[in-house]
Amino acid sequence: MKARGLENRARHRIKIPSYVSAFIVVLLSMAAFAQPPSYAIDGTTGAPLGGIGCGAIKFCAHLGSFAGTWRTPAELDNYGALANTRFQFYSKNGSTVVDSGLLLSVQSAGRSDDDAVYPVEFANFGTINGVSLKLTAFSPVNLSAVDLMCYPYAFFQIQVANTSSASVDAAVAFQASISGTPASVAGKGIRNDDGNFMRAVYAASDDQTAIISTGTSTDNGFPITGQCNTAVSGATNKVAVKVTLAAGQTKLIKFVYAWYNNVTGAEGIHDGMFYYLNTFSSAGAVADTGLTHFDQLRDNALSIVNRMRASNIPDWIKNQALVSLSNLTNNSLYRKDGRYAHTEGEWSTNGTMDQMFHARQIYSMLVPSLNWQELQYWARTQKTSPAGQIHHDIDSCGDVSGCPSSIGRNMVYMCPWDAQQHEDYRNIDKWVDLNCAFIISVYETFIATADTAKLSYLWPFVKKAGQRIMDQLTAYNDAADGFPYLYSGSQNSYDADGTLDLNFYNSSLAAVTYKILSKLAVIKQDAANKLQYDKYYDSTRTEFAAKYFTALKFPVNLRAEAVLTGQWLSYFLRLGEMFDTSGINFTIRSLNANYNPLTNGLSSSATAIYTEWAEYKVAHYGGLCLQTGRDSVWKALQYDWYQRIFNNRELVYDIPLDIPAKVTTPTYLATVPNGLDGRKQYISVPVVWRNYYTMVGYQRNKYSGELWLEPILPAEMNHAMTKALVFSPEGWATVNYTESGVGYATQVISFVPDSSLVVNVLYVRDKGLAVNYVKINGVPVDNAQVTKVGTGYAKELRINLQQTIPPSGAIITVSDNPNFAPVLNEKRPVFQHSPVFSSTLKSFSITTCPSVTHEISVVGLNGKTARRFSGNGVTRYRFGVVSQNADNVLSPGVYVVKVVSGNTVLCRRFILAQ
Repeated sequence: MKARGLENRARHRIKIPSYVSAFIVVLLSMAAFAQPPSYAIDGTTGAPLGGIGCGAIKFCAHLGSFAGTWRTPAELDNYGALANTRFQFYSKNGSTVVDSGLLLSVQSAGRSDDDAVYPVEFANFGTINGVSLKLTAFSPVNLSAVDLMCYPYAFFQIQVANTSSASVDAAVAFQASISGTPASVAGKGIRNDDGNFMRAVYAASDDQTAIISTGTSTDNGFPITGQCNTAVSGATNKVAVKVTLAAGQTKLIKFVYAWYNNVTGAEGIHDGMFYYLNTFSSAGAVADTGLTHFDQLRDNALSIVNRMRASNIPDWIKNQALVSLSNLTNNSLYRKDGRYAHTEGEWSTNGTMDQMFHARQIYSMLVPSLNWQELQYWARTQKTSPAGQIHHDIDSCGDVSGCPSSIGRNMVYMCPWDAQQHEDYRNIDKWVDLNCAFIISVYETFIATADTAKLSYLWPFVKKAGQRIMDQLTAYNDAADGFPYLYSGSQNSYDADGTLDLNFYNSSLAAVTYKILSKLAVIKQDAANKLQYDKYYDSTRTEFAAKYFTALKFPVNLRAEAVLTGQWLSYFLRLGEMFDTSGINFTIRSLNANYNPLTNGLSSSATAIYTEWAEYKVAHYGGLCLQTGRDSVWKALQYDWYQRIFNNRELVYDIPLDIPAKVTTPTYLATVPNGLDGRKQYISVPVVWRNYYTMVGYQRNKYSGELWLEPILPAEMNHAMTKALVFSPEGWATVNYTESGVGYATQVISFVPDSSLVVNVLYVRDKGLAVNYVKINGVPVDNAQVTKVGTGYAKELRINLQQTIPPSGAIITVSDNPNFAPVLNEKRPVFQHSPVFSSTLKSFSITTCPSVTHEISVVGLNGKTARRFSGNGVTRYRFGVVSQNADNVLSPGVYVVKVVSGNTVLCRRFILAQ
């Protein structure tokens, strides 16, 4: 009977060889796929998925293949193909059995139905034998428990859905080559926990009755029954998960691929290479942790992508920003003893303070604990000779006692915690920007976190770095040129070695650094140093304007884009205009004439590839143009960069420092092995987040309780921004914004934090209205609490708020009309989270929230209820002492209004005058 049953089954079983599985999948699901969505990052060889400082795995959806590196940075150990590693599928629908030896994405017209948008990757495997298969792969994300992001694992979830009218058996197998002595772990998967290079593939399902089995690559049970029936052996084995799906039912199959390298640093004298050695002793233990936290890590990763993509900010900007976060995986280094840094990328140097500080802003928003750890590393290695100099890099050990001379410079190596005099890749003692970058990063991480203990620890190092900047000014200054507070003969990260005169970059950065030092000195109650910093700040910005804001002295050489880097950072950090607006305008006009980006984009007119650095040019120059309302110039630069990368899918996760060639014919399917490369992914690519935050308008100083909500919208957003996501250590938030009226000077801002936020002072843009009426949730703010501050492009309205903004959010309106109240409903860009109150001397009104039930009671001072209402959705209730514009006429007096809106209770007091 058994033999006969197998014979019968064979009549209806369809075996799909791996080399034609893609064709079958396309035939079975073509109707569901024409082109990937416009926002999809399709056709790459995969996003780098893995923990911080651990290594990474890439899944190429259109080839169904895997690649990996077991230690980052990729420049040290580039991605290599993982032989025989793949997803496989089995299904039994009625009497028809179908199996596929290689799952890959549906493809049509040269495009793949996948989307690699770090920290997530999606792929549509199509519908096979009545079962739809969709992949969600991800890197671990848990911003409240960062350690879970620092372990060596990658996650893969396949959703199987029954599209037929009868029950279906479905199974997915993860086949992988794992060297050493493989073992089966009952109910979980396979692992080898021997030797120094351990691997594990564990599986689970949301179906508690799912059958998990293991077998070899040649196992004959899986293609026939969906279950493996051989003992694991040899290098290549598989883990299979089988479920039964009722008609229309969907289930999840989950895999964790974990690795563990029990090795030490090449120098042989320090702790191991990997932070995770503190926690684990085997790959199986890592995989267990992954299974335990699978859903949480997945939901966190998905939240980043889904909430980012929910906004109307152009998709190309969001994609650029999200892809840049892959540096957390691709080029991070995290040692067992806590030394943390990133590698440069295109160039094989670890650390690179000059480039990393451009990216550090978004890390202060996402993983500030690692920012602090890295800054501590730079502080403890600060030079004693010359005193206070911050290093450029941290991968040299030639002058460290006990370090083997054979190592020299080695990317495996990270110098010890206190190797103050270790060599850099070149002599960097003239490099002013390294010291500025350190100070700026400390300040930026501090205002995000208000961690006074960390600031107190670092303050002595900050002061030394500040003194070093002033010492360098003395050493590298031509007193005869009449500018004693400007550098001449100094050097910096542009690697010019004095060949080009780039002293303007150092002077510009130094100016904003003095301003920051002055602010920190106030916090640390260091009055003497504050006086000195203020003197240097005022003198530097005065002399800078006198020297460079003239046609005769304006730098026209390569990398002139850096001339106002300090002003760009000053705007971003809400430190105001350092220079007169006329000088800033002159400089931007000169840069436009020098580069002509509206015609040339990033390139010069003479060459296809410019000899400048894309990350710096898009930030220093493009960011400044965005901040000053020249969004066409900003877009000409940044969108050109985007096209040069994203129109060649082989560059999406391998973005270099220099400017890639223009793409005439897009490459939408990356090749292997070329497209696997991750070595060039550059340390400063996340600088694009600074432009993103400039658009959203969010800045925060948690220590002072200041909050800035000052969106700057490119023309293509048509004066409205919806659901823009910002990250913050205090909790994420969304910002909605519309600008309308004459000159688009009327503002409606909706700020919705995930967690309550204490705000002492709120800043919004001063858009030039003669009179400003500010309201918070419809309640007018006393004009005495609103002050005009700032000059030029940094004009603001300073609002003394002293409030806690709850998760229900706040709506801020700014208008020259005291009766202005936005018409709010779910179709408007700015949607309502709390009832909106508005009032005049003789009237007040309440506008309730959409899609929420409400109860309103209006009570007089005598305790009697004058009016009571209830309803659902948006309704405007108007009260006044006269019937004009009032639905409810009340006598003059004092009234207390209680509004129950959903789960929110609000009370307001109003006075109606005769």
